[in-house]
Amino acid sequence: MQIEQIFTKNNTLKFMKMSGDFNPIHHNDIYAIRNLYGQTIVHGALILIYFLKLYLKNKNIVIDELNCIFFKPVFYNRKIFYSFTKENNKIFVNVIDIKKNTLCSFSFQYIKSKIKEKKILYSNLKILKKPYEHNDKYLIKNINSKKLFKFNKHSNYNFIMNFIMNISKIIGMYVPGKKSLFYKLSIIKNKKFIKKPYYKIDNFEKKIKLLNTKYFAGYYVAKSKSFLLPNFNNLDYSNKIKKIINKNNIFNNKKVLIIGGSRGIGFMTTQFLSLGGSNITTTYSKYKNDLLNFKKNNSLSKLKICKLDINNKQSLSNFIKKFNFIFYFATPKILKNMHVKFDNDYYNELSKYYIQSIKYILSNVKKETYIFIPSTIYLNNKNIYYKEYIKAKFELENFCKQKKHLKNNVHIYISRLKEFSTDQNFNIQNINQVNDLNYLFNILKIFFNNAKK
Repeated sequence: MQIEQIFTKNNTLKFMKMSGDFNPIHHNDIYAIRNLYGQTIVHGALILIYFLKLYLKNKNIVIDELNCIFFKPVFYNRKIFYSFTKENNKIFVNVIDIKKNTLCSFSFQYIKSKIKEKKILYSNLKILKKPYEHNDKYLIKNINSKKLFKFNKHSNYNFIMNFIMNISKIIGMYVPGKKSLFYKLSIIKNKKFIKKPYYKIDNFEKKIKLLNTKYFAGYYVAKSKSFLLPNFNNLDYSNKIKKIINKNNIFNNKKVLIIGGSRGIGFMTTQFLSLGGSNITTTYSKYKNDLLNFKKNNSLSKLKICKLDINNKQSLSNFIKKFNFIFYFATPKILKNMHVKFDNDYYNELSKYYIQSIKYILSNVKKETYIFIPSTIYLNNKNIYYKEYIKAKFELENFCKQKKHLKNNVHIYISRLKEFSTDQNFNIQNINQVNDLNYLFNILKIFFNNAKK
């Protein structure tokens, strides 16, 4: 059996008011663009509760066990499907998208019951409107520390659904708080009745930033796993970059165009070349605040910031004719594909950025030009989770290595770069950003040194 659903921003606003989970990843577009998925996402708890409310409606049953895991985000205004089966008193649910990718899986076991829920006592814990931002030290220090919490309760929902909403509030607002990503949840019925709801940090796996938390309320005990994500609020590396560049003048007075310079490696490159004295035009698609702040803070008169739609060929043509050096960082979001099936739609989107746009740039260059195009070390081991990305990058590499480009006075430098710790492409494990910056500096030096020969 299957249920179809589309979540809207209005659904989220209602859920935030009921649950107390005001984490900006769910409602603030400016904040979300700088985080994991590049856009706002639906609350995991809302996805779970929506089905429970439909299934449990008018049934005298009580859930005594529930397990849930979130694989991929659900975005607003996208059609999803709840595909579910029943075995005796247990329900198994897969939440899938229109391409049949599994976004979330959960199951619950129930018993028939007419017992009324006992009242629980509420603590005086303040309800936050802004989430806490905790670091590793705080989480480790507070392991096994018992924290009472105010149990938000709504009459249209049974106890288990109210419990899930409260767990969402704690994850999104208290621990981990603002930089949280809800990953797993399990709930079991307990014989002992807990009058005063509380939670405690059970464990924090610092290496992978995974927080294990336990919750106690009424007749239930719950366990959650949530990630503490890297902080990409401040992406201005000016002070670190100035120390790395020191008196090196290799970037001085270079006339450079950076396509896709507002995020990820593109923004890091913008900072290196600007602070190194290059005459730069850097482009953005949607978000320019970090670029503007960087320019203002460093008084960079040689840095020009322009909006560019990579799919607008006329606009692209006007840019590329003016520069001796072009850096091409434009890319859609790099996504994992956990399934065996190849996603042709996603591959075509990548190909539009990596092949079609590059072909157009090369065909419109009118003078001797040096072009930097990043590839990836994923091609070295053919990472099975990035099959569409790898195929597109292989095709890009093969195209760039064709000798005909040299006849048109185009010199292409395409390098397989390592994974960077940026807002656009990061590893949840700790990555040393100074090492990232030193690594990129050496890559840029090689590129400009080759251009001299």
